[in-house]
Amino acid sequence: MTKRATLAVVVIVLAPLGIATWILAAHTVGESLSPSTVQSSAGAAAIGFAVALLAVMATGYVLLLSHPPEVPNLRFGSTLVICGSACVLVALVLQFYLAHLAGENSRRIAEIMSDGLKRGERLNVNLNAPFPESVKGVGYLALFAGIWLAAMGIRIGVGRIRPAEPAGGSPKSTEPPPLAEEGIRQAPG
Repeated sequence: MTKRATLAVVVIVLAPLGIATWILAAHTVGESLSPSTVQSSAGAAAIGFAVALLAVMATGYVLLLSHPPEVPNLRFGSTLVICGSACVLVALVLQFYLAHLAGENSRRIAEIMSDGLKRGERLNVNLNAPFPESVKGVGYLALFAGIWLAAMGIRIGVGRIRPAEPAGGSPKSTEPPPLAEEGIRQAPG
């Protein structure tokens, strides 16, 4: 890659990717994994920066330092895409697990309040049920890993595009290809 193309990749792809990933990771993974104290926003920003740095380094390696394979490896590419899809599904399952727990807690509280009202008691039930913060963080990280694995699987499975060789295996002729339309004549020279 030329220096100008490298600069374009850094400015157009890597810098916005780093900023967007930092913001997204700080508000998702960072807030899930940082302790809930006064300094949690600084901890969340640090965790978000670490995730963004990892994403930018991995993307920079793929775009700037590695070359796509000459021959596509469909088995390995398919395996990576399947594993990436499984990671995305794990992230979704963890989110549904949290929704299930919240639903179960709400249902149980409604049953307790219903029983209390039938007896004529006035109840004050706390609906705030804390969930393990690591479940949320693992879900986000599984989503990021799944997207990355799927992207790498597509890159490895597709391979580098090479020009097609003629049927006889002989070198290409230097004659220009015939024009598609018959009404256009090729100018001599």
